[in-house]
Amino acid sequence: MNNSKKMSYALIISLLSIVLGFFVGALIMLFFGYNPILGYQAMIGKVITGPYFLGEAFREATVLTFTGLSFALAAKANFFNIGIPGQYLLGWIASVWFALANPDLPRIALVPLCFLVGALAGGFWGCLVGAFKAWRGSNEVITTIMLNYIALYLTNWIIRGPLGSQLKTPEMTENASLSLKWLSELSNGSRLNLGIFIALRRNVN
Repeated sequence: MNNSKKMSYALIISLLSIVLGFFVGALIMLFFGYNPILGYQAMIGKVITGPYFLGEAFREATVLTFTGLSFALAAKANFFNIGIPGQYLLGWIASVWFALANPDLPRIALVPLCFLVGALAGGFWGCLVGAFKAWRGSNEVITTIMLNYIALYLTNWIIRGPLGSQLKTPEMTENASLSLKWLSELSNGSRLNLGIFIALRRNVN
């Protein structure tokens, strides 16, 4: 299959997934007694009312894109990975820790290093599941669910203890940020950042 056919196939699958998602969402709303048309009007209408909300929607979509890609990668190896929330949390807190520990590094070095540290931390958390399955025959679904909660409580403890207080970490240095001034101005001050282009690039590949 050539590249054009692969892209067409991927586009059709993506569109069908979106349609199916809306359909299932409508069924769930109907089941709980809500009007799906009004629900989708409220959801979509809020996003298109201004550049700020559109920017925030794309920012959230960036995270969802990466988590979806991580699930797809595991699925190709016939591994049902539902430990992505835990791996995401560990990768996030490791990146934050590294950025706070090295605030004076130039941005061109600090941002890639934060990516690398986060990937290694999240990968380590995922490797634990593989190790348990290989050595003890543990079911990956049960293991990943348990590790999700361990990661949640561990990151909460790190935020409240070693990294900061008042349920938040200290302010992040600008050198570790993916924010771009022109993107923020274009989206009326939203948190839309360079990550959206990285996510789109990886998704196309």
